Order: sequence, then structure tokens, then C-alpha cells
Amino acid sequence: LIYDFRVNDQHNYSKRIIYSSKFYPKLKRISWVYSWDNSFIYHSILKSDYFLVWSKKLKKILHERHRIPEKKILINYPIQFEYIKKINLKKNNTLLFCCSYGSSKKDAEKDTNLYIKDDIEMIKHIHNIIKVNKLKIKIKVRLYPSTHYVESVKELKKLKNLKIDLKSYNFFNKKKFNYNNIKNHLAEKNYLMNNSMAIFTFGSTVNIEAARLDKPVFHIDYSTVNRKNNLYKYENFQKNIEDYVFLKSVKKSNVIKNEKEMKKVLIDLSKRKFKNYLKYSENLKKIFFYNKKFLY
Repeated sequence: LIYDFRVNDQHNYSKRIIYSSKFYPKLKRISWVYSWDNSFIYHSILKSDYFLVWSKKLKKILHERHRIPEKKILINYPIQFEYIKKINLKKNNTLLFCCSYGSSKKDAEKDTNLYIKDDIEMIKHIHNIIKVNKLKIKIKVRLYPSTHYVESVKELKKLKNLKIDLKSYNFFNKKKFNYNNIKNHLAEKNYLMNNSMAIFTFGSTVNIEAARLDKPVFHIDYSTVNRKNNLYKYENFQKNIEDYVFLKSVKKSNVIKNEKEMKKVLIDLSKRKFKNYLKYSENLKKIFFYNKKFLY
């Protein structure tokens, strides 16, 4: 019996089957740690015969954090990244910004005022640096899947040299989709990453995906949003989330901590100075992917 490591209903629809499996002692139960950041959560299913993780590093984290015996933790290739393939395309000056925060259907406007606002304001901030410094860089924005943006999309559409990937946005807002729909969507996402010179996020898994394509990836670690409530200020909350802290601690990480550093990175990219920034991608691959022969 194979099931998701996470307990909640969104990822495990049949918890009744999982819990009743204890009455079948000969049945082997396998808990699949689907994503790298799942290793850091506590709301998870820990009573299993085996656990599947991406790499040796994630095995170590799972063992130390959840006290799971090492012999129960197996390393497997992350099959959800099978769609990522290198495509030979002409060089371009497009920066891909992938939003990291989502919202609910119930109160999208209220959610937009929380961390989605950091994504939107950062896009406008980067756009302004490019404009003021007259850099020859275009921006492509990939909105966070399943997020219900309202006025934010209208704001971004007004900006010159900026395009929004509405295909993926509209795809995840469909009520139903089949295998071919998903296959085509992933192919388009793969093309989007291949057709970008660099990827920027607040710590999204997209950074890890793009690293496989040997793209320079950047982890933004500051916000231009000034909140009245100190509790929800970026530096007091989002900055210290454990899985983000882990990503930032990777050797040679491309962490951008302020506007000055952002400006330097954008100027370097406009001059196609990529070499030093690619070390982070190499280190991400070493940490998250077990076998090099499966990379492409």
C-alpha cells in the first residue's frame, strides 16, 4: 500500500484504507515523501514499513527530524520531474519570475493582502529596477497554481516588457483535466523554464526543477511590502520558515537580500554574466537528485 507522507485530505483521500491497513500484518505500507519540503513537516504519517525520499540528504533529514530508522528509508528518483528535458533554444533575455504564494477560493482578496502581495510587489520592484537602469531584460511571470488572483493580474498586465503565463494559471483553475491535459501542461512548463535565462522565486520548488536544466536560479530573501503588524512582516515570519532557511543554507546559494544585490544580479544577467551563479544550481542537483544518469 503506497500513500502520501502528508496526512491532510488534500493529499490523502483514503485515510480510512491507510488506518485499517494495520489489521493486515502481511501488507507492506510505504509512505511516499513526494516533495523535498515535506521532509520538514510534522503533520505526517510516520507509522509505515518504508519511506521513499529523493536523496541521501533528505534521508538524513527524515531520520534526524522524525526519528525514523535509516533502514526504513529508501532513496528513489523523484518521478514527478521526469517531464524536465533540455531543449535547444535561441538565447534570450527573459527572466522567469515564479510566484511562491497561494490563496484560497473562499477569501482570495484577503489572502492577496498577505504573502501573495510580496510576489506581486516584488515583480513590480524588479520591473522598476530594469526600467530605471535601462536594462534589456524582459519578464515572464508564472502565477502560483490554483491561486485566485483578482486585481493583481490587472496590475501586472499594465507593465511593459512583462508577460503573464496565463496558460498554467487557467489550467489549474479548471474543475477537471485528464492525463493528456496534464502532460501538455508539464511540456509547456518545461518549455517556459528552457526559454528563460534565469529563474527568480521566494523559495519555490521551481528553483530545484530549473537547476536540473543548468539555469541560474535566485532565492529572493527580502520584501518591499511594509506591514503594520510586525508578526506578519517578511523578516519576522516568512524569512525564517525552516525549509526556506535550508534552501538558503546550500553552498554558493544565490540569495538576494536587498535592492542593491538585486540590481547587481540584474545588471550581470543583462550582460550575460552567468558563470558564478551556476554553482548554486550544481549544488542543488547534488543535494536533491540521487543519480546523475537520471538528470536528463
